Amino acid sequence: MTSGLSIRQGTVYRETASGKRLLLIHHNPMALRSLAVPGTEDSFDCAAAAVISVDALIAMRKSGRWEELGDVPDEVFQSILNAVIASAPLADEDETILKTMAENKGKTS
Repeated sequence: MTSGLSIRQGTVYRETASGKRLLLIHHNPMALRSLAVPGTEDSFDCAAAAVISVDALIAMRKSGRWEELGDVPDEVFQSILNAVIASAPLADEDETILKTMAENKGKTS
């Protein structure tokens, strides 16, 4: 938490037309970057996690095509975070930040 603000982790969005889901990991808010983990109703493809810019997130939310489903429970988020670290092709900087988050139970600060 910074200056009374907190960054939500593990928020899931569903594309209304396709049912496609994205789970967001806000791993690098100072660089205005997050990870989007694609998924379905049943699971997330942690190996396919990809960096997404804050501009892309804003456009996604403003489009009206995505519905916010809320945040996954902390223990589920931690499990997904560890799976992303283990399986996604990550830049060294992103991997380092995610490992620090995992050690701090998903917190960015």
